[in-house]
Parts: sequence; C-alpha cells; structure tokens
Amino acid sequence: MVATQYRLLVLLSAMHTPPARALPPLYALRSGAHSGSLYFSALLSSAGWSTFFQFGGLCDGTPPNGHPNPNASEASKALLDNFRHGCGCGHDHVFGCNAANQPQCAKKNPLCTGHCNHTCLAGGAVAVVAAPLGKVRQEQEEALRLTFAHRPDARLVTFTRTNVVKHALSKMKSSCLCRALNNHGSTADLAFVVGQPCFVHVPPALLLSRAANIANNAATLVSTRDFGGVPVAHHVVYEEVQQDATDTIDAMLRSINASAPSQRRAGVRQMSTPFKLTSDDLSKVLLDFAPVNATFRAWPCLHTQLLSTRAERAEPCHVEPKSLSLIRHEHKSMAGYELVAYPKFSGMAITCHNNNVSEDDVGTLVESSSGEQSDHRASAPERTSSPVDSWQRALCRAAQQKRRRLLGAEGPVDVCLICDQCNVSDPNS
Repeated sequence: MVATQYRLLVLLSAMHTPPARALPPLYALRSGAHSGSLYFSALLSSAGWSTFFQFGGLCDGTPPNGHPNPNASEASKALLDNFRHGCGCGHDHVFGCNAANQPQCAKKNPLCTGHCNHTCLAGGAVAVVAAPLGKVRQEQEEALRLTFAHRPDARLVTFTRTNVVKHALSKMKSSCLCRALNNHGSTADLAFVVGQPCFVHVPPALLLSRAANIANNAATLVSTRDFGGVPVAHHVVYEEVQQDATDTIDAMLRSINASAPSQRRAGVRQMSTPFKLTSDDLSKVLLDFAPVNATFRAWPCLHTQLLSTRAERAEPCHVEPKSLSLIRHEHKSMAGYELVAYPKFSGMAITCHNNNVSEDDVGTLVESSSGEQSDHRASAPERTSSPVDSWQRALCRAAQQKRRRLLGAEGPVDVCLICDQCNVSDPNS
C-alpha cells in the first residue's frame, strides 16, 4: 500500500513538472563593467545561445559614438529584431558592439551585415548581455517592459559581482598598462606575471569611495524579483561562476525550465572557470595594502570583502546615504594627497629594475578633458632629485620589497598608479 502511494506521488509530481523546453530568448542585466560579464557571455554561447555582448541590435548611428543612448522604443524594437533573427548568426563565438566601437564593429557584426536575416529555427535562441537600453533607469525599464510584452517567452536574468571592493578595483585598474593586471589571460600570460608582477598603488579613500558607490546597486540586483515590472527568472553570481561554471549554468537552465541542445551540453562542460591573472588576495595586489586595510576598518561589511582571499559569494553591503556622503567627503578631503602623490597621469605604469625607474619603458594612459582615452609613451623622468623622481624611486623600492616577500627573489616589477582628477601639470609649479 505504501509503495503504491509512493509511486502515485512520484507520478503526480512528474505530471506537475513541465518538461524542459528549448532555450528561450534571454536578456542579462549586469552589475557593471568589469564584472565578468564577457566570460558569462561565452558560457551562454557554449550552452547554445547566439550571444550578443553590449549589443541589442542597433546597427545605425553617427561615428564615433554609434547609438549609445537609444530611447525606450528604439531599444525595444532593435532588441525584438535581434531576438527574431540573431540566432541565425550561429553559436561559435560572442558578437559584440558598444557605444565606443559600434560604427566599426557593426560592419563585421553578422546581424548588421544581413547574415542573420531568417527566422529562428526550433531550438535556436538569442541571448543579449548588457546592451544599451537608454540613458537612465526609467528608460531601461520601459525598454524591457515593451520587449517582454511582445516576447512573453523571453527570460530576464541578472549577473552580479557581489564583492564590490574587488569589482571597484577591477574597474580602476583597467586603465593600467601592466600585463600582469589584465583580468584574465593565458598560461603564457601567467608565466609572465610570475616573472614580472605589477602592484597597484591607490589612495585608500578613493578605493573605498568607488566600492561604496556600487555597493547598493549590487545588493539590489542580486536579490531583486523584478526590473521595472519584468520578473527576474534567475540570479547569476560571478563568484559562483568562478567556483563552478558548469553548475552555475545548469542551475540557471533549471530555473528557466530550459535545456541546452544535446550537442551543446558537452561544450558547457568543457568550459573552464575564468583564468584569472590577478590574485583574489588583494594584499598581493595592492602595494599600499596596510593603509587601505586601516581605512576600510571603519566600514565592516566592505572591510570583510577587502579581506576575502578567494572567489566566494559576498554578503551584500548596504551603504546608507549619510554614510555614502561621509565616504565621499573623506575621498574629497584626500584631493591634496592625490595631487602630491600622483604628479603624473591616472594609470601610469612604472617599470622598476634594481630599484630604479626604467628609462625607456614608462607607459601612461592619458585621459583628455573630453573623457576620451588614448595611449601615449611618456619619457622617463631624468635622474634628478625632483619630487617626481624621488616619489617614483620610493615606489620602486616598496615594490621590490613586496616582490621579495611574495616571490623570495629580486627581479623586474611594475607599479600602476591610480588617482582621480590627477594634476598633470608640473608638480613644482
């Protein structure tokens, strides 16, 4: 009798669990740039989606900015067209465009060149990650409401990097020219990093301010039930992708009641976790970890994230408006320190050999007044006793000491200087 009841319960359970369906159209909201969303896009592609990164379907626009800020109607129309035709692009790699390079890459994007001009076949689907949907959140919400009203079969997911301290540093060090500070790389890159590490020197209050600025958004995105009324089907967390990419994608597929095509499932399992070049232990990344650690102690939640030494989901940090204002005030009060400590440009990379500054390899990333970025090679400072030269020599000595502690030997080492609104004039003026 008991066995019969058990079999009946199993049968009823199976009847109420709908079978997994083909992959649906997908839109992924991310917590910001440098959150690991490009790698997440590659995972979606390996699972069978035709994946578009930072591109919703808008191919037109005026160079050099393309179409970065569509209104809600324009964004929705383009997104729906991408959902209809984009799967014809195939699933071999991730297609991308963004506001900065859209006119150039749109010429190669198969959706923009008419190579995806047929209706999606059974089982085909498009995933769009972090496409421009409007300048402000209200427009973004309206764009998704319009889109999902026309495509109720589509699914909305979020992608969040929960450790906002590491996320903030990742965004800041993107201006560094050090090879060792690339977020991800190959085994050859790793071999280079071991031989020539690069440490980041950043004002503690600046890192605290940047982390606090994105904390509330991450805390909200990782748990929100909807975005502008559009239900969130699943939350993907960057740190969980690092731990086990396959399990993370499988969990998402279960949540949206979908199944990857059989020929694609092996591809998902072959995807490795992100090959990170930068250590998760920030004491091995920050040249000035001690003062950063001291500054963060006043903010326990963010301090816990700073001290995390491995890829792990972080508890969300909610920063009250008064606290955020206080942090910003502390950062602003450090402006004089920044102007003295960083007399060159943001992202300046100093290559140190035998405690000196390399005479032929000082790279800078200059930020012009318009906000555009361009690569330059700056001449190395002359061997004088100027404040600039003395400061750089002091940084190199500190970097060599840190290299010896971590690697047990002397050798080449780089330092990346990060500042905010740096003084690019003569520090003696």
